[in-house]
Amino acid sequence: MKKLADLKRREVKLKVGDEVYLKLRRCWQSSLVRKRSEKLSPKFYGPYRVLEEIGEVAYRLELPPEVAITILNFNCGQRPCWECDGAMSLENAASVSSIVGILLILRTGLQAVMGTEGVDGCNTKSNHIIEVQQVLGIEAARKCIIEEIKYTMESHGMSIDIRHMMLLGDLMTFRGEVLGITRFGIQKMDKSVLMLASFEKTADHLFNASVNGRDDKIEGVSECVIMGIPMPLGTGMLKVRQRVSVPRQLPYGPPAILS
Repeated sequence: MKKLADLKRREVKLKVGDEVYLKLRRCWQSSLVRKRSEKLSPKFYGPYRVLEEIGEVAYRLELPPEVAITILNFNCGQRPCWECDGAMSLENAASVSSIVGILLILRTGLQAVMGTEGVDGCNTKSNHIIEVQQVLGIEAARKCIIEEIKYTMESHGMSIDIRHMMLLGDLMTFRGEVLGITRFGIQKMDKSVLMLASFEKTADHLFNASVNGRDDKIEGVSECVIMGIPMPLGTGMLKVRQRVSVPRQLPYGPPAILS
């Protein structure tokens, strides 16, 4: 297939003043251009005039104000209709300081994007949590988890207290690595036997615990619910005791009047 595509390629040399079209896919139609399009097929925008030739296959275009993008220089394929590719555009792109906008990039490579000239690295975000951990650290991964949960819930019209999301983010990152809320991630959290059995593979966890002679202190919420005892949280942390002996009654009353 690649050989067939190479045979159909033709060299295209653009000059200053030529007009070209931008071919945008659906994801780019909603991010680069301020309009929503529900079409699955690519859509052409333009024509736009070529202002400057930057490299052998890179040009600067004159775009209208309604096009909100940060990087205006896209590498040209072997045809006059320009194909927008996030990784290719950012690799050899030059920034335009007069226009500030939001650029949505597909694929990974957070560190390369943050170091690209013209991109504000301090305001660059990624929803790839593992990559955020590798580039920025575990605390940034925790913040990313909280923001992604909040964004997902708000997209469905639901509102959750931020403390619940912070608790989940802390639980997934407290060991210094990102652990998922799955049976593989919970096993790495060193939880109790009953906690693991209440999640998945109940028979396997109970069998392995009995063979290895493991014990359970029954201190967590799931363990207490299974055993039917109060959990040591909230009102379960306190115990009320009643005195058996009757306390001595003190003689309260007004002082005696002496005549």
